[in-house]
Amino acid sequence: MAFWDAFPKRNVKKLFGYTSWYNYYQNINEEIILRDLEALDERFNLFQIDDGYETFVGDWLDVDPKKFPNGLKPIIDKIHKKGFKAGLWLAPFAAETKSRLFSEHPDWIRKDRGGRPIKAGGNWSGFYALDLDNQEVIAYIKECLVHYMDMGVDFFKLDFLYAAALPEYENKTRCMVQDAAYQLLRDILGDRLILGCGANIINSYEHFDYLRVGPDVSLDFDDVFYMRLFHRERVSTKVTIQNTIYRSFMNNHLFGNDPDVFLLRDENIKLTLHQREALSKINALFGSVLMTSDDIANYDDTKKKLLQETFEIFENAHNRRYITKGNLIHISYELNGELKHFTYNIKKGVLHK
Repeated sequence: MAFWDAFPKRNVKKLFGYTSWYNYYQNINEEIILRDLEALDERFNLFQIDDGYETFVGDWLDVDPKKFPNGLKPIIDKIHKKGFKAGLWLAPFAAETKSRLFSEHPDWIRKDRGGRPIKAGGNWSGFYALDLDNQEVIAYIKECLVHYMDMGVDFFKLDFLYAAALPEYENKTRCMVQDAAYQLLRDILGDRLILGCGANIINSYEHFDYLRVGPDVSLDFDDVFYMRLFHRERVSTKVTIQNTIYRSFMNNHLFGNDPDVFLLRDENIKLTLHQREALSKINALFGSVLMTSDDIANYDDTKKKLLQETFEIFENAHNRRYITKGNLIHISYELNGELKHFTYNIKKGVLHK
C-alpha cells in the first residue's frame, strides 16, 4: 500500500446520487425519470440518466422520441433546478449493429488484419470498436460529447472504454492507445466530471475523476453461471463487493472509486434484505461515488432508516480498516467519535455485528 500512498491525494468531491440503470435498464422514459427525480431529497447531489435514452448504441444524438418526446434538455433543467448535477451515460468508443452509425459509416469501424470488424461485446445487437485512427470518428465523438455539454450535462459516465484497446494500432501498445483515448475524452470534456467504466485502471489516473473498480452489481447475489460465457467480466454483486473492499486503497489516490450502486428496494430484486444492507454499507464505506436506482418514494420505515445509515457512513466515516480471515472480512471504522465494526461474510454476502 505504501506505493499508492506516493500518489498525491485527489480529494474528489463525494457524489451521492441516482442512476436509472439498475431498476429499469433500457426501459426508461420521461415519466419514470421525472418521477424518480421528484422523490430525491437534499441529501442527493447527482441524478444520472443511463442507457436507454438513445435509439441505438452509437447514435448518441438520436434521442428516442417515443420514450422522451420532449428530449433531454427539459429533464436536465429540472435536475439543475433541484440543485443536483446532471449526469448522462455514453459508450463513446462503440457502436451496435442496429445503429445508423454502423450501417451508414462502415469505415468508422476498426477492422482486424483480415478486414473483419472488431467485435467488442455481445450486448444489445452486438457492438463493435470504433477506429480511433479515423479523424471522422474523433470528430463524431467530440460532436456528441459537446452536444451534451452544451445541454448542461455536468457528469459523464463513459462506459465500455476497453473497446479503444481491442484493436491493434501500428507501433502502439494497447496501453498507449488507451492513454491517448482517455486523454481525448478529457480534452473534449475539460473540467466536467468523468466516471470511467470498463477502463484500464492505471491509464485512468489523471484522466478520470472517478473509476468503476469492479463489475456491475447484479439483482441476484451471484448472477447465473452462463453469464460467464457471454461477457469478459460478468455482473456479480458477490465479486464487486470484494473489489470495492480490496481496491479501496486506490480511492482518492488515483481517482475516486465507484463501487457501483446500492439497492434497498423490495421490488424487482433477488438480493435478501441483509445482502442489500451489506452492499449499501460497504459501498458507503469504501467509495467516493454512491448511487442507487431505487424510487425512494416507495421506501418503508426500515428502508428509510437504512438509507439514512448509509448516508451517514458515506459522509462521516473515517479511519477504515479491514482484515481478511478465510471467508470473513473484519471491517472497522470511526463514526462520530465512536469505533464501529462488523464482519462481512464473503460467501453469504451478509454482515455479522
